[in-house]
Amino acid sequence: MLDVDSVMKPFHDTLFEYVTGTIVGELSGGPLVPEGEIVGEYTAYIQDTPMSDFLLNVVLDASGDDVDIAALAIPDEYAGLDAGDISIAGVSSIYKWADTTMLYKLEMTGTQVKAWMEWAATYFTPLIDEEVNHDAAAFNPETDLTISRGGTRGYNFDIFAGLIYEIDLSKPYGERVNILSMADGSEFDMEKTYICVSNDYRATTQLTTVSPTGVFRDGDKLATIITEEIRNENDNMYMGDFIIDYLAKQPNKTVNNTCDNNWKLVGIDWNEEYRALAVKAINEGLIETDFKKAVTIEEIDALISDGLLNR
Repeated sequence: MLDVDSVMKPFHDTLFEYVTGTIVGELSGGPLVPEGEIVGEYTAYIQDTPMSDFLLNVVLDASGDDVDIAALAIPDEYAGLDAGDISIAGVSSIYKWADTTMLYKLEMTGTQVKAWMEWAATYFTPLIDEEVNHDAAAFNPETDLTISRGGTRGYNFDIFAGLIYEIDLSKPYGERVNILSMADGSEFDMEKTYICVSNDYRATTQLTTVSPTGVFRDGDKLATIITEEIRNENDNMYMGDFIIDYLAKQPNKTVNNTCDNNWKLVGIDWNEEYRALAVKAINEGLIETDFKKAVTIEEIDALISDGLLNR
């Protein structure tokens, strides 16, 4: 009987050696995703990080000089890379859909861009009685001690380049995003038409269709696709190749873990004493959380009452 494993092993070993041993660049200065205050909380979803900046720089490099705004979501909470050599396998650690994701260019008004950003910010919609409630503020200062991230999957939380903006978690859906300016300091105009770039999935679904839970509703004007399957100067069209090509352009193929901090979360006014206790309780395993709903003051009081936590 044919032993398939034995037949395939040499091919597997050759491929493994190629993807792990072929170095395409280097990351210096530290990891793409820094560790957070709370164990298990993925910082790239709650603050600007070198991870999102790197990916968006890749997108802008591949898309051409006429782009005003670019956006991309980090696929999941496992994405990241430590300082050191970047192999082909490392490219997939940065962006797991590297071999299939393409980029599209669209025309969108400022009003449409704002709607897109508000939709992305539903990522922070809390779970209330185990149900997503988009009409509620994402943060309640009377009760909450962590940031709720239960509204959508992380791969729908697009992060934007070309803009300076804030996401106010004290506001409900539709009022959370405050666009302060374009990245160059010029005014963002709701009536102006901007050239935007997104991945192929976003461009062909949420940005060009209507849905009760999407960016646009019945009667809304949709974004217009102007370039499908963007190709760079090397005629490449997939995100993985764009990453490798971008690294090749950098001095010594090296990128630094820098971050421009063009966006941040605001409206988070928690009780600092209880917040410190919540961090301690989570990190010591006294509270388990998936961050889909906030850890609350009531939970901390219960631990104190049971003698498991001291103020």
